[in-house]
Amino acid sequence: MEALTAHNAKVCLTADDMEGLNVLYPVCTGLDMTVNTQKDWNCGKSKQNIGWVRVLAWIFIPVAIIMLCELMVLSRLKHHEEEKMKKKDDKLAEVNVVAKAAEKKANKEEKKAHAAQAALQSQIATEDERVEERAQELAAARIQAQLKRKKAQQQANQLKADRNAREQAGETVNYGASYLPTKAAPAGLPSGALPQTRKV
Repeated sequence: MEALTAHNAKVCLTADDMEGLNVLYPVCTGLDMTVNTQKDWNCGKSKQNIGWVRVLAWIFIPVAIIMLCELMVLSRLKHHEEEKMKKKDDKLAEVNVVAKAAEKKANKEEKKAHAAQAALQSQIATEDERVEERAQELAAARIQAQLKRKKAQQQANQLKADRNAREQAGETVNYGASYLPTKAAPAGLPSGALPQTRKV
């Protein structure tokens, strides 16, 4: 009985309920043992119309709170990703600046290398000519030195021949290095300043 009436959809007492109450608690007023409570007492169940409120309270509000939390988390994640992308963009811009500077420097060094290579090629192209010119200069200088030495030797031989001829002719010959000191030198000259000649 309790199991059947615990969650009864009807709020009014039925005829069986009234009969049971009259049996347990009899009255002397002569009332009928059965009474239609819904008609006489107006105990019909009123429509509260709170189904949508319950749906709103138990479904939509939690869903809204969950969605709000998700939006906050997603907003924070988006902000974090934007910060990361901004840092990456800044780093990329810095790397691009460094790369452009390095490229500019590399182009400058490449131009210098090309200029040095061109100068080296020009030097290599004219190296044979310069070596030949230097060799000709050295050969000419050597030839001139030999000619001068030969001419000086000829002059020395000629002087020696003339001296021998004069010596054979009985003339007094000055040998230059054969100096003998004199007893008295002229005024103003030191002793032994005049060369002595010898007669052969």
